[in-house]
Amino acid sequence: SSSEMMAGSNGKDTLPKDTIHGAGLAGVVGFLPYPSTSAEVGPTESTTVTATAPVPVLLRNLPWYALRFRHIQWLARTVCQTEIFSPDVTNRRCLAMFCVAYVPDEEKAQRLLDLNEKVLFDRTGVWIARSEDEKTALKAYCEALPAANGKARKYPRACATVDRYDPSHAAARAAVKSTAGEEEEEVAAA
Repeated sequence: SSSEMMAGSNGKDTLPKDTIHGAGLAGVVGFLPYPSTSAEVGPTESTTVTATAPVPVLLRNLPWYALRFRHIQWLARTVCQTEIFSPDVTNRRCLAMFCVAYVPDEEKAQRLLDLNEKVLFDRTGVWIARSEDEKTALKAYCEALPAANGKARKYPRACATVDRYDPSHAAARAAVKSTAGEEEEEVAAA
């Protein structure tokens, strides 16, 4: 169970060395360290999920350039007991602070959606609120954080959000941008 894997709940002395948020969160919110070997993280290629209608989920506030999609797969497998896949990302680094993952069915998607604003990604693992009190403490901690500098700025200072993803929304935004670009070209040509 994921609660048995949580570290750092008795104090910061059990946290890995380069943990950024340990001073403020150790003993307050559960901590789940990233696996030490890539074999523990999981497959390096996207896991093929056989589903007739996979549910797309958007995860935001991820570490910038510092996280591989397989780490998100590991989180989904460890905490939510579900496999996720992404045809776009596979083993590459998440180049933005968000990614879209596909979950096999509605029930499993809800497990992932339940992580909304309960997870803060750190350099050495993830902080996970296991109760409403911990969620409130995690949110208060994030709101009080000063601006980051150095390597820490690659890591989010806000909880990860997990929402349903609507692919038609992205297509509509792209169409609006392309239409606006064409109108600007017509004005410039006139």
